[in-house]
Amino acid sequence: MENNNQSNINTPEQAPINSIPPSPEKLSNKIIAIGALVIAVAAIIYIIPKYWDVAGGGATVQTAPDSIKAGEAATIKFEVSVPGSKQNINGRYTDIVMHYNLTEFDSNFTQPKLISQTKDKEVYEFTIPPYPAGTQGEISYYIELKLDGHANRIEGYKKIKISSDETQNNLIGWKIYRDENNGFEFQYPKNWVVEITGNKTLKNSLLIGPSGVDDRTFIMQALSLNISDSSKYSSLKDFAEQQAGREHEYVEKITLENTLINNIPAIKVYSDDKSNYTRIVFFYRGKAFLLYDSGSLENESNEFKNILSTFRFISSTTQSSIIIPPLLTNINWQEVSFDSSKTMDFQMAYDDFKYVQEPAKRKQKFVQLPGHLWMTTIKNLSDSQLNDTREKFQKYYDDTLKGSGWDWQQDLDSKHISFSGPSADGALGSIWGYIKIQNEKLRLVGLGYQITDYTDVSNGGPIEIKCPCTLELKVFESDEASVNNFSL
Repeated sequence: MENNNQSNINTPEQAPINSIPPSPEKLSNKIIAIGALVIAVAAIIYIIPKYWDVAGGGATVQTAPDSIKAGEAATIKFEVSVPGSKQNINGRYTDIVMHYNLTEFDSNFTQPKLISQTKDKEVYEFTIPPYPAGTQGEISYYIELKLDGHANRIEGYKKIKISSDETQNNLIGWKIYRDENNGFEFQYPKNWVVEITGNKTLKNSLLIGPSGVDDRTFIMQALSLNISDSSKYSSLKDFAEQQAGREHEYVEKITLENTLINNIPAIKVYSDDKSNYTRIVFFYRGKAFLLYDSGSLENESNEFKNILSTFRFISSTTQSSIIIPPLLTNINWQEVSFDSSKTMDFQMAYDDFKYVQEPAKRKQKFVQLPGHLWMTTIKNLSDSQLNDTREKFQKYYDDTLKGSGWDWQQDLDSKHISFSGPSADGALGSIWGYIKIQNEKLRLVGLGYQITDYTDVSNGGPIEIKCPCTLELKVFESDEASVNNFSL
């Protein structure tokens, strides 16, 4: 083939304008050669951006399913290498994490498990936990990593569809109960009713059961939902153990099992006998939720599972269109009184420094936006527990907010103003924040931590502490504000 190609390469001397055309056989060979060359170039153009996609010469390959069923985990294989490098790959790829979401409100991340390794290739596996039965939509994801210390973001090459399942078919015609005050909704059978038995305004106690029965039968057969202040419990486990203790008089053996409700950590408290007794407890935004199934109604356990599969946390229609990620889970957050006229911890700055060249003419202002402040205090932490909790707090918010369009500074070119979040750092505490602008609206998330109750072992030098310690965490969520409210 090479000889044929070479013989068909014409120079001006070999191929004058009036030269005899090549034979059909030689022309066919030439066309085949050109076609092969085009295909090869196209393949290179396509493959290289897809494969050599890591700054520093690295390459990745993703293997992800097209779809999963609700209630099933999704597994994504992720292969990394450094083609052409003679250096061992071990230790070169670090800080690998995958961010994924079903909606903007549902922002999560997961770390991989190393499943195989050679001197020039590593294969990792990410697992996305199951979404509740009945969930539908598409999971988007991207992967962040470092190669030799250089940060990279690798976009997911496909969206993973969550398909409908048998449970979803069972929910056809079900009604929806929505409580914007407490921030949740669920579905229930079309021939059932929801009765508010607690405070009518707070809606803190519900019975959910079949209609068309007398009051006594309804109470005995209904599922129940109770909402209270989570500050009554030292932890989620304490909440679960209190529920188990109340039933030991009637049920011989009680089991506690970790589970999830709409991706929020929960504990299932249930009996191992024929009583079918089940309680589910979880915290959400300073409130303690208790879902109770007495097991007295025939087929009730299946209905209970189906109702649980539809439980969703929601944003009130009166709240901002700029969605703030859920509070970090496994922490008993408490909303505290916040007066924006007296508290300046989470001030936002805005200025025209970027747009005005002469320093003397530049302007800057500070404002404390109104909003909601969430706090928690975690006591008696060891040195390792202190560092782990603080790092988890920082990483969750930094990764989740950055991944959904928030940043420490946002420029508004139309008004020649830059907005900046709070920033203060010290040996025993820190405050920082993120801002997002969308449709001429603005919101701020302020974050902070403070270490107290420590032993000072610095001996006159730089601050050095020893635990046990107390860690205080803060999350400030501003109300939505119009960008037109700010001028210099």
